[in-house]
Amino acid sequence: MLDIKGRPVRTNDVILFNEDQVRQVLWWGEGVVGLSESTFPNPKEWQLQDTGVDLDHLSVKILTGALTRLRTKPPTCLTEWPKKFEERIDLRGISLRYSVGIGVPTDFGSHYKVILHRRMLTNPHNPNATTSSCRLCGAARESIAHWGECTVLKPIFVVMRKFDKGERWDMQVLNLLGQYPNLKVVDPGVSLIHFIIWKFIIISLTQMALKNSPFVASTVLELAKRRIKRRIDGARVGLRIIIIRAQAREAEPKYHQYIKWTKGIGEIVDHKIKLHDEVEEWLNG
Repeated sequence: MLDIKGRPVRTNDVILFNEDQVRQVLWWGEGVVGLSESTFPNPKEWQLQDTGVDLDHLSVKILTGALTRLRTKPPTCLTEWPKKFEERIDLRGISLRYSVGIGVPTDFGSHYKVILHRRMLTNPHNPNATTSSCRLCGAARESIAHWGECTVLKPIFVVMRKFDKGERWDMQVLNLLGQYPNLKVVDPGVSLIHFIIWKFIIISLTQMALKNSPFVASTVLELAKRRIKRRIDGARVGLRIIIIRAQAREAEPKYHQYIKWTKGIGEIVDHKIKLHDEVEEWLNG
């Protein structure tokens, strides 16, 4: 049935056309919008650039994505870090380290912002700095990449090597980003130690710039020890809760996530977290 202007009219939710117009119907999505010869653009012949979707299947989400891509740029960490080192960097694999486990966002958040995203105000970019040299060693131009091999941080990196088993103390990518030359990243338990140590390195570096406080590697390590022990004690409590709840239900406890979180620094033995000897010795030494 057509109206006085020749347009299809809905009758009981069904659009009727005369026999000559049946093959000229234009569908948009899952509905009929009219006759193809009088409708432009034909949704089956046109697409909005960069969407790869016919016009009749566009959505707000697809349009928003297309418009956003015109203005966005990749994070500088994706473009700049690979330029800093000769060895390859798998930033996607590195980014997977930033997840809640034994550690929480307050443990790895500063590393994510300051190291991975290179947001630390170094001397060459600080208008109030009197020199562009490293605030720690003073022997090189200060940069985040330089801190990965700074001699003043050597005692800290030597401690890291006890747990990540790196070959040298000055492995920049391993020190800064937790990645080995074979593109494998450190285990989650080792990541916990790396992140918390860097948390206190960053705090000390900031205090040097703001308060001219001295950097003491042993103090950084002691503060890191305390926080790591608190996190492990919290994990032990969490594991104990899982065991008790499972026993109350007369079920087998499921703590696979704790097995993953402690990988590299310990293991689960008799439903308890047992740290490796070198980790236990360092934390309680």
